Amino acid sequence: MGCKQQDVTTDADVIEKVLTPLEHRINKVIIKQQDEVEAAYRKHKAQFVEVKAWGLQVAAMKDKMKEGILHVGFLVRTGQTVEASAEMQAAMDALIILGNEFKEDFWPKLCSPEKAQTVMDALQTQQQQIAQDFEAGCAELSLLESHVLEPAYDDPGVLLLPHLILPYLWKRLEAEAA
Repeated sequence: MGCKQQDVTTDADVIEKVLTPLEHRINKVIIKQQDEVEAAYRKHKAQFVEVKAWGLQVAAMKDKMKEGILHVGFLVRTGQTVEASAEMQAAMDALIILGNEFKEDFWPKLCSPEKAQTVMDALQTQQQQIAQDFEAGCAELSLLESHVLEPAYDDPGVLLLPHLILPYLWKRLEAEAA
């Protein structure tokens, strides 16, 4: 009887044969994920630095605008006009230059030209609505004024009696009674 030599493998050998390729694949996946995370971190860090620098530029622009507006306000309070004062003209020119810088440097980063046009259209529509409401309010004010003044034309005492004459008479009566 011939005995076949059997392959003697232990459990440890089987586990090692299975785990070694599995560990290799897991390590590859981990390294790949680490690389992706590091790349995303570098990208976001660069974006953060860029946004932070842009924020500092915006803050500087805001401060310049605030200083310019306060200076113009001071000049207006002192009675200076653009036509009469070279200092006022220079301050207004500086504000115009700052406004143009904002329009060229910052506005394009804030919104697209299509969005800017949409905002402009909405503002114009609102301005027209406000103008219409103002005109309607002026007409209503004239009508209310005529309603208030109409009784005065018929009898001036109707308006004067409750507000001027009666309080005066009450004061005289109280003074006499005291």
